[in-house]
Amino acid sequence: MFDPEVKYANRPGFFTLRLHHGGDFTDEDDFDYSGGQVDHIDKVDSDFLSVIMLNDMLVELGYSEEDVVVYHFRVPGEDLMLGLRPLGSNTDFIRLLEYVKTRCLIFIFNILRKNLNRM
Repeated sequence: MFDPEVKYANRPGFFTLRLHHGGDFTDEDDFDYSGGQVDHIDKVDSDFLSVIMLNDMLVELGYSEEDVVVYHFRVPGEDLMLGLRPLGSNTDFIRLLEYVKTRCLIFIFNILRKNLNRM
């Protein structure tokens, strides 16, 4: 089984993204991200991570550039309700990359344009 903590032990700045896409956040009793799919993107270099890179990943997964709108990440070790943070500005990415220093698996969630109207 692939273990990013072992794989990247000697490669600081590299990590795996667990990318949740095509779903939406629920606003019911148990806040969650439902529907959609989950893909793992390995060997992500923190020096090159950006919104453009995330958009390119989703285009490779079959979405159009017009589909992708909003990204969030979950603070490692936190549940989704308390640990969800926006991911859209340079400041947001700097905050995310602080976690890459100690964690090699980062959870990213996206909301598509068609799902924004329901929020």
